[in-house]
Amino acid sequence: MNSIHTIVRYKIILLCTFILISSVCYAQNKRKISLAYIIEAVKENSNSAKEAEVTYRKAKLNYEIYKYSYKPLLKLALRPINYNRNIIQRYLPESNQDIYRPQQTLFSYGKAIIEQKIGFTGGDLFLYSDISAYRSFGPNNTRQFTTVPIGLGYTQKLLGYNSYKWERKIENLRVKLITPQLAYELEGISSRACKLFYNILTIQKQLDLGKENINICDTILNHSILLEKLGRLTKSNLLQLKVEKLKAEQQVITLENKLSIAKMELFSFVNFPMDEDIDFEIPNSPKAITLSVDDVIGYSLENSQLIQKQCLEIVLAQQKIDKARKERYADMSLDLSIGLNQTSENLSKSYQSPLRQDVISVGITIPLIDWGIRKKNLKYAEELLHEAILKKEDIDAKIRREAHFLYRDYNLHLQTLKLIQENRKLAHTLQKESKERFIIGKENLETVLKANQHVEEIELDHIKALGDCWNDYYLLRQYMLYDWERNIKIDLECVQQE
Repeated sequence: MNSIHTIVRYKIILLCTFILISSVCYAQNKRKISLAYIIEAVKENSNSAKEAEVTYRKAKLNYEIYKYSYKPLLKLALRPINYNRNIIQRYLPESNQDIYRPQQTLFSYGKAIIEQKIGFTGGDLFLYSDISAYRSFGPNNTRQFTTVPIGLGYTQKLLGYNSYKWERKIENLRVKLITPQLAYELEGISSRACKLFYNILTIQKQLDLGKENINICDTILNHSILLEKLGRLTKSNLLQLKVEKLKAEQQVITLENKLSIAKMELFSFVNFPMDEDIDFEIPNSPKAITLSVDDVIGYSLENSQLIQKQCLEIVLAQQKIDKARKERYADMSLDLSIGLNQTSENLSKSYQSPLRQDVISVGITIPLIDWGIRKKNLKYAEELLHEAILKKEDIDAKIRREAHFLYRDYNLHLQTLKLIQENRKLAHTLQKESKERFIIGKENLETVLKANQHVEEIELDHIKALGDCWNDYYLLRQYMLYDWERNIKIDLECVQQE
């Protein structure tokens, strides 16, 4: 009897050794990918990251266009030919009658102008020079040149609403959102990649446990056949073990398909070609947060994109109120230009002895009866501001609440992970001892199967807890835009260096 047990033990040892060597060789042929590598790759290659960068560049270009709009603008307006042939009506005072006769005219025009916005006053200053030529054909053939060698003009609204002032304030707020917005989007992309990564790790761990369960079932089954022949194991226990092995094989087939789909989803998101010969490393636990809950809430409020965007909405509403209030009673504008001009039948003479020209125009529009439209416009603008302020208060409260919950969940998940890691060691020890005791006939089959099931559950719990911790880690970074490990604010340069 002892010789039979010895032979069985040797067979089991050889089978386990062969399985271990085969699995190690197979694993060595696979390339390992870490979470840090995926996070770096998704920021560089994913379409989502590229779209965020395009949005960033568009916003930068929009701000540059705004800045360049305050640079002097030189332009040339030309109308080389304006030919007109028609029948015109003329009154003859000698005969006190109207006559109709054909007329042909040719008109040409050119103007060079330099424009400059004056942001302080909200007006436009311009310097210009123009020339026009007129010629008629027929019995009264005439030719005339009119020139303005130099002229200086200014146009301004007089009632106090300065659109350029508000434009500057709004654009300066928008440009402050550009870089943090890109960093926020990239951190959000990292969080999504982390979820996809841990989805793969969960399925991969289930698959590994399934394959290991098949190997364990094979080992125990080979030994159980001998025990059944010796009458030390019932046939029902042997059948139960075969059922467990078939269930494990079916699960492996299903999980292999799910793993391929999960990999395809991640590789599509990262914008990588599909590669089945890649394994994913299980990362270590993330570091505990070194900030207090008040610090987390403070950074979240300071760097929240939602709050900053809502502050911009408040300024836009204030702009509408200012415009509606200052345009409520009257609209007044000023157009002023001074310069020199001359006219002559000869081009050269049209620039000789120019005469001074002054143009001053003040326009006033006073609404007499508008049925309260302007008053209602002001009231509507005030309601928009009130709504924007209330919405900012709601966002502020939401950020405080979510930052607090996220901080608490992160710490709870770290504590849970630590307990699971301790339980994981005990579960593997129990599995090993129950299998060894079953082989020597000191443990029943149910205990072995329960130990295997407990190991499978605790391994999956371990992956889930790790995933929860890392997901909260990236969510906290996105919320705060602050890296507590390096004690620096997360901006575009920080994201690019990682």
